[in-house]
Amino acid sequence: MHRLVVDTNVIISSFLSAGHPRNIIRELIIPTKAILLISIEVKTEYRQVIGYKKFERYPLFQEESKITMENIR
Repeated sequence: MHRLVVDTNVIISSFLSAGHPRNIIRELIIPTKAILLISIEVKTEYRQVIGYKKFERYPLFQEESKITMENIR
């Protein structure tokens, strides 16, 4: 099984638009076809960035980010 280190920008991009970031998350990470390697600090950064006010204008952003972050353990 492959192991991936995913930058915060990839995670955030996966919530905002279609393309490679979304494919990485939905096709590899969530169905556990690859192992996501992250530290507690990076996961904290993911959660902090997801909470930025500027993302409130995207209708499904909060819902998708919550579901994805629950799947990233």
